[in-house]
Amino acid sequence: MKKRDLRLDFVKGVLVIVMVFYHTMNYFIVGYDIVYTIIGFVSGSFLFISGFLIGYSYKPKFFLDKYGVVKRLIIRGFKILLLFTILNLLIHLLVKKNYNNTKFGIDIFINNLYSIYVVGSGKVSSFEILVPIAYVLIISPLFLFLKQIKHFLLILITIIVIIQAFYPIVTDSLSFVLIGLSGECIGLFTSEDVLKKLIRYKYINLGFLSAVIFIIIFLKINLIIYVIYIISMLKFFYDFPVKIKSDVPSPVITLLGKYSLFCYISQIIFLQILNRIIINKKFDLGYEFIIIFFITNIFLYFLCKKIEFLRNQLPFMNKLYKLAFA
Repeated sequence: MKKRDLRLDFVKGVLVIVMVFYHTMNYFIVGYDIVYTIIGFVSGSFLFISGFLIGYSYKPKFFLDKYGVVKRLIIRGFKILLLFTILNLLIHLLVKKNYNNTKFGIDIFINNLYSIYVVGSGKVSSFEILVPIAYVLIISPLFLFLKQIKHFLLILITIIVIIQAFYPIVTDSLSFVLIGLSGECIGLFTSEDVLKKLIRYKYINLGFLSAVIFIIIFLKINLIIYVIYIISMLKFFYDFPVKIKSDVPSPVITLLGKYSLFCYISQIIFLQILNRIIINKKFDLGYEFIIIFFITNIFLYFLCKKIEFLRNQLPFMNKLYKLAFA
C-alpha cells in the first residue's frame, strides 16, 4: 500500500492558512487589490490538488478495484454537493443578509440555482468552491478509465485551457473544473519517484515562480497563466520542508492539510460569526487583521486536534466524519 505523502498534506495545510488569510481580508479589509492578486492562486489550488491526488493516489487502487474506486469518487462528489446545499439552505434560513449586505432567503437561493450550480456565483451562496470540487470528483473516474491515453487527455485539456484563456466559452465554475481535471491529468503522469526528482529543481522553480508573480502583478492574467501560477506555488510549498532542511513537514500544518475540507468550511463559519460579533467592522491591514488571522488559525488547529482525538477514541465519531467528509 502506498505510504501517505506528508508533504502533500503539508501543501494542503499551507493552502488552508492562505485561505484563512484570503477570507479574513474578505470579511475585514477594504482594498489591497495587489494582495488579492498574489494570493488569488489559493481557490484554484484546492481544485488542482484535488484532481492531482485522484490521478496520483487512485491509479493503483483503480487497477485493483475499478468499481470500488468509481463508486467512492462519485458518491463523495455527490456528498459534497449535498453538504454544500444543506449548509447554504441553513444559512438562507437563518441569516437575512451576508457580510456584503446581500439579502438571503430560501426563495432567493431557489431562484438562483443556475447561478449557484453552473455559473459559480458567490453572491448568494457560501462555500462555493465545493461545487466545482464535487464536479471534478464525479467526472474523474472517466479519466481513470482513459489513463491509457493520458497523453491525449493532457493535450486535450491543455487545448481547452488555452481556448478558455483567450476565448472564454464556459463559466467561472467550469473553469475551476478544468483546473481540477488538469491536476488529475498531471497526477496520472506522476509517481513517488517523479516527486522525489522534482525536488532537485527547487531553485529553478523558485526563479520561474518569481517571473510568474511579476507577470500576474504587472500584466493581464488569463487561465493559462493562472494554472502555471498554481502549479509553481504548489511545487514551491511541496519543496519547502527541503528548503528548511527538514525531512518531516510541520505537524501543525500537516494536520490542517489532513482536514483541509473540514477546515475550509469551519474557517468560513468562524469568520462569519466573528464578523457579526464585531458588527461588520472594517480594518486596515494592521494588528487587528493579524490578531483575527492568528485566532482563526489557532481555532482551526485545536478543532482539528479535537476531531483527530474523537475519531481515534470513538468509532461512531470516525464513521460520522467519514459519512460527511470522506
